[in-house]
Amino acid sequence: MVSVVFGIPGVGKSSVVKKVVKELSIERIHWGNVAFEIAEAKGIVEDVDKLRKQDLRIQKEIQLESAEKIATMIAEDPDKHYVIETHAALKTPQGYLPGLNMEIIAKLKPEVFIVYEAEPGHIYHRRMVDPARDRSDDTTLEAVQLNLDTTRYFAANYAVLAPGTLFVIQNREGDLDYAVNMTIKALEKFVR
Repeated sequence: MVSVVFGIPGVGKSSVVKKVVKELSIERIHWGNVAFEIAEAKGIVEDVDKLRKQDLRIQKEIQLESAEKIATMIAEDPDKHYVIETHAALKTPQGYLPGLNMEIIAKLKPEVFIVYEAEPGHIYHRRMVDPARDRSDDTTLEAVQLNLDTTRYFAANYAVLAPGTLFVIQNREGDLDYAVNMTIKALEKFVR
């Protein structure tokens, strides 16, 4: 079975997912890493944060290639449970690009969608103190809130199209275990 988890940059989705996959013994696929490997091999980018700033045609091409690669990974061991970590809405200079589309949903066949959210102020702070990433796009709390809202709207549409189940989980500041436990509770109905 395939689950997809979404969250905007700085919400803490990687921190949550890394703990969940250990607890449930499921496979994690980080979409951004797959996409970056493809783009880097083609000489398109040398930095993961620059990928979403490319021309939309290039982004869509990398997106479809990533979906094909991930679908192949899943097909190699279809009895496993996979959690794909990605973004529901990629903020680009040309507007929000859907992280999934009908073709991708048909390839991956996700059944569960999880959106991680947190207080906009906490996300904003996490972004500003992360020296490893370029988080210069959303420089106001309003912009962070818009990114959160867009993610939730897009994810709800994906759940309708798949069709699949949607969970919205809060990643509370200083209480990572809450989000981990809520994710485990959501997924164990499907995994065990």
